[in-house]
Amino acid sequence: MLAILHMNVDIGVKEFVKCVKEFIANSKSKGAQAVVFPAPLHPLIDVLKGSKRFSTYESSTTELINKLLDLSNESLMYLIITPIIYRAGSRKYLTTTLITPHGKTYNVKKVFGEGNLNVVVSPGKEVEVLDVGGVRLCSLVGSDIKIPEVARLCNYLGSDVILSVQLPKLSAYRDEVLRSILITRAIENSIPIINIGSYVEDGINLIPTLLVSSSGEIIDMCNDFEPSVFVVEITKRNVLSDKTIIKYLKNVIRFLIV
Repeated sequence: MLAILHMNVDIGVKEFVKCVKEFIANSKSKGAQAVVFPAPLHPLIDVLKGSKRFSTYESSTTELINKLLDLSNESLMYLIITPIIYRAGSRKYLTTTLITPHGKTYNVKKVFGEGNLNVVVSPGKEVEVLDVGGVRLCSLVGSDIKIPEVARLCNYLGSDVILSVQLPKLSAYRDEVLRSILITRAIENSIPIINIGSYVEDGINLIPTLLVSSSGEIIDMCNDFEPSVFVVEITKRNVLSDKTIIKYLKNVIRFLIV
């Protein structure tokens, strides 16, 4: 079972960790094995828009990840935070980071670039699936969800659910447009989709957290400036792997990005 956090992302690292710790305890008592939550907003915006150096962001994020590693080890829960900027060699990527109770971290890169943010972060070009205690998750960031081939490849790679994250002040989609995209991708691939939303306490900037069934029905939603926890049972899917289709979709995605 997954716990999805709808939370305030306009807070500092110390308060953020405190909130996540409380959410973890709450989620574990409800039977969840993994907790998914959005990353703090302002450190991300500051570095993406160039108002702060990446070294400052990297130091703050390393501190945050280390604290989350401790929480994961203490609670024996998988933690998923998204998006995080991750440096690989000379390039930087927006990633979804999986933290395991065994003290390991795994970073899945955002597939497509985000327009003017491409000066700072690079597209990943590959679709990857995370194994979280036997549940296979495909995590998409920002504009990834609007590309049909990306969600289709998630499906053929055997994902049990698609996670999509949009952050306040960074998302380019109106609520009704985002809902339509999520519903379309769910129906096209007969796969459930979870949109990880969050809010800023200004009464203006909010992204809804949405749970969409594989038939395209919105089964739950939080559109409030209040914290909330959704505990979702993910059903294993049986999808026949077709190497020809997988290779075709990968080539299409690489062509679209270049």
